[in-house]
Amino acid sequence: MPVKRSFLSRTLLALLCGIAAFIALGIWGEYATLKANYQKLESHLLQTAQAVGQHVDDSVELAELAIATIEAEIDENRNGEDRLVELRKVMRQQQQWADRLEGIVYIDKMGGIVVASTSPKISAINVSDRDYFIHHKNSVSLGTYIGPPIRNRVNGEWAISVSRRINGPNGSFEGVVLASIKLGHLLEFFSRFDVGADGSILLARGDGLVLARLPFPEKVLGNRMPADDPFVKILQDPDPHAQRFLSKVDGTVRLAASYQSPRSGVLIAASASEWEMIADWMARAKWRWMFGIFMVALACILTIRWRTQAELRAESEAKLHQRDEEFQLIAEASADLIEKLSMDGTRQYVSSSAQRILGRNPEDLVGTNIFKEIESAQARHAAEIWKKLEAGEAVSRVQYSMERLDGKVLWLDTSISPLKDPKGNVSGFVAITRDVTRQKAMQDELDILANTDALTGLANRRAFDIRFESLFREAEEEAKPLSLLMIDADCFKQYNDSYGHSAGDDCLKAIAAAVSGSLRATDLAARYGGEEIAILLPGTGEASAALVAEKIRRRIERLGIRHEANRPWGRVTISIGIGSFEGQALDPPLLFAKADSALYEAKRRGRNRTLLASTLSADSFASTG
Repeated sequence: MPVKRSFLSRTLLALLCGIAAFIALGIWGEYATLKANYQKLESHLLQTAQAVGQHVDDSVELAELAIATIEAEIDENRNGEDRLVELRKVMRQQQQWADRLEGIVYIDKMGGIVVASTSPKISAINVSDRDYFIHHKNSVSLGTYIGPPIRNRVNGEWAISVSRRINGPNGSFEGVVLASIKLGHLLEFFSRFDVGADGSILLARGDGLVLARLPFPEKVLGNRMPADDPFVKILQDPDPHAQRFLSKVDGTVRLAASYQSPRSGVLIAASASEWEMIADWMARAKWRWMFGIFMVALACILTIRWRTQAELRAESEAKLHQRDEEFQLIAEASADLIEKLSMDGTRQYVSSSAQRILGRNPEDLVGTNIFKEIESAQARHAAEIWKKLEAGEAVSRVQYSMERLDGKVLWLDTSISPLKDPKGNVSGFVAITRDVTRQKAMQDELDILANTDALTGLANRRAFDIRFESLFREAEEEAKPLSLLMIDADCFKQYNDSYGHSAGDDCLKAIAAAVSGSLRATDLAARYGGEEIAILLPGTGEASAALVAEKIRRRIERLGIRHEANRPWGRVTISIGIGSFEGQALDPPLLFAKADSALYEAKRRGRNRTLLASTLSADSFASTG
């Protein structure tokens, strides 16, 4: 009997120890699962904040491009008779290209609206009380200013103001150009990200001023969060890990991750309810708990069987847990291409989005090197990425083009983040790639609009100045000749007076078309002002420039456009002044002075002719030079 009791005692003790060990194992497993859920939520919030930040940056860039275009139009037609009509036309074109903009407005120095892309009735509104107007009036900075949210005084819609100061010719304050981003568009984009029923996404300036929030309580818009607000510390904390805080807006305990845009400086915080995550974990865990109870009951009968099963289950859970940790960073998002890379850039995992974006099976990409692909498209960018990663930067971003197997050319935007082991050493990288072909095309089209004269289709003054600077450096470095033609339509004011400005516009278009058809692909013709056209002829000496000028003059004359006031020809003609640098020291102002002096001398001698600056005396342009 004592032996039996001893056996029973030992068996009971072993059973109790087994049950205790199983319970401990179950608790450890649930803790590990809960910790994995925290890590998964943290990773999701970080990626959400980055994605929202990139979209906000894109929106701000669209607004800045629109503002730059309006600034160029204002500078070119500052004294034009139809400048407001033309300016509103350009504004409407810009808003059509960027539908996320609420409106584009040009405001004078008194706060009155000069012209807007929306209804003309808005011109009766004065905005001198707006934050952005006060800022630009008191600050001489010409940089872009992102102001607090504003409510449209016509339609009542909320928008975020992006504005820039406009100076007059003497540098004084002349007004403001404003391009406002629809707040509704940003909130709709925020809603695409799953942060749970009690989650939130916040957009703020670097000084803590709230620009947007989802959910959308209007009372928080435009407020600056106090410095002691725990959420401000999260926004400004460089630590990329999610942090726990109690919201002062609705009293909800949340986990939040933040991201600050290096381009626009705005701060984005994505947060999710901690309790909502725990409740989801508990809903999934109850089945595991029921299974544990069943296993405990089974362990009371089959201790040895239980021990074997417990060991197998622990080993299985450890393997699944390890796989989950490795997969969480690369399989989180489905819209973008997610890749896990080795230290040398070799792909170890490729998500299924490769088929949709690159037109290739993920299995075919595993084992290939992403850095070699980037280097073949953008060698300079590949080198920059390595420098940034070696310097310890968290994210390196590159935009490059590549050709798919079906011949389609794509523009891709890739962000590369380092993976670190438990000791903090970099063990690999995660690459997130987006197809930005459409956005790139829109940006290129906006660039073309910003550098093209709307009436003639020639380059505008801004594009001319940029191209002239480039050609001047090239001519100086490589000792190449450079020629400038200055063209002016003869008696053009009388043409407008006789036939009207609409006919004058048509005449300028015809002249521009004839000029363009007479040039090489490397030449540049630009509307320099009014009826004046400037032509740059790189690699062209004086003799060849004179031939080109005469070819253009004859071509305009052969158009046969009626012009009774232009005697003795009775049709539209032009005069051309030719300035060249060929084998002598380059001086840009002197080149302009030569061509301009030759033009006016050609007009003085009777018009409808070309004239070389070299035939004039040096006194005629020395003072200008």
